[in-house]
Amino acid sequence: MHTINLTAAWDHFELPETNGDAAGWARWFGRPTGVEPPLEVWLVATAELLNRLWLNGLPLRPVSAASDSERVTPQLTGRNRLLLPPAGVSLAVARGLDHELTAGRIVTRRSALPPHHGRVMLVISEGTPVVP
Repeated sequence: MHTINLTAAWDHFELPETNGDAAGWARWFGRPTGVEPPLEVWLVATAELLNRLWLNGLPLRPVSAASDSERVTPQLTGRNRLLLPPAGVSLAVARGLDHELTAGRIVTRRSALPPHHGRVMLVISEGTPVVP
């Protein structure tokens, strides 16, 4: 099992029309090398966070949340982005934010993800990872 921490180096942004009351986060990362079957890449975070994250322009999972890991190997490309949209925004707004971020039209500030969101990591393993 190999772990890649994704808690640092997020881009923080605020929605201008909310006077700073709504903030989101984005994180770009490369595809891990050497991932061949039977190895899989898993995104590991709190179940609540996984239910809000988007990966490469799509909601990660609309699933209810007993699990704190999601297999993402099929969705990975050479360059990937995670989006944590502001709480409570619609799917259409989140999709627009993802597009605007990708196009570089939203001002961001580099920061670590706040501790209340917990850890975010990639785990490369042969089966569902068990992370302490």
